Amino acid sequence: MADAICANTALVGNMIGVDDVRIRGPVAARMRAMWDEEKRGYPKLDEDEALAMLGEACAKGDLARAKAAVGGGANVRYGGFTSFDGAPGTDTMRNAFTAVHVAALNDHPELVRFLVVGAEADADARDTNEIRGYTPCIRACWDDKPRAVQALVEVNADVNRAATGSDYKGCTPCMMAAYFGNPACLRALGAAPTLDVNAVAAEGERKGKTALDVALDHGYGNKEEAAAVLRDELGAKRAADLTEDDKRKSIIKRIAANEDGLTRVDLRGMTDAHAQALAAALKTN
Repeated sequence: MADAICANTALVGNMIGVDDVRIRGPVAARMRAMWDEEKRGYPKLDEDEALAMLGEACAKGDLARAKAAVGGGANVRYGGFTSFDGAPGTDTMRNAFTAVHVAALNDHPELVRFLVVGAEADADARDTNEIRGYTPCIRACWDDKPRAVQALVEVNADVNRAATGSDYKGCTPCMMAAYFGNPACLRALGAAPTLDVNAVAAEGERKGKTALDVALDHGYGNKEEAAAVLRDELGAKRAADLTEDDKRKSIIKRIAANEDGLTRVDLRGMTDAHAQALAAALKTN
């Protein structure tokens, strides 16, 4: 049945596959409404068939099959796929990823956009492997998938959310890209208005380090260029060089990303006066 669905060109229009557009507010609402209308044309699938179809589609970058799977009832918040082939299963070490993880790891930005914007998948879900706890953005930065990072930025993923597992605990996406020497991912992260490039790891082996510290002291691969991008293009500093003003800006960035459970603040167009007012409000509350 799945192949027959995907052969029907009337059902597989790429309405969500846009490039270089920040997908928020009214744009996201229109895209979601378009998908809500489109998905009514897909027949329901068996639950296991739908999941298998979705995982494989995300691994291979097949938007048509992904739409058929989600339209057929696949759970976009399912967290039991393997990372690279997208097979669903119950192995707690291997089957630990969401469809967004799989799409990002395999560098399929159009799938990331469709899943998050159209199908309302969680862009910030952590994998369930106890030694990782990575978001799709962390994994994409680790595996040097800048197009996927760009797509995650476009759909308003949290670019500061840190890993929680024992492996790289406390590392943000920026720290992960710095550690593995992936400058293109750092540049993609730099487009996010909420990026806290001077975040300090709160736990784990790199506790007390910024992304620049990680690149200079622990990084490998293309770490020299990664450090240069951090310092010269993104304004990153070592933890020892952070001023009180830098630390205050980090707090503002975390609140902007809703990491403290407050209303998300959009920093686009925020002037120094806005930032000072927000900092003052934080100080009094």
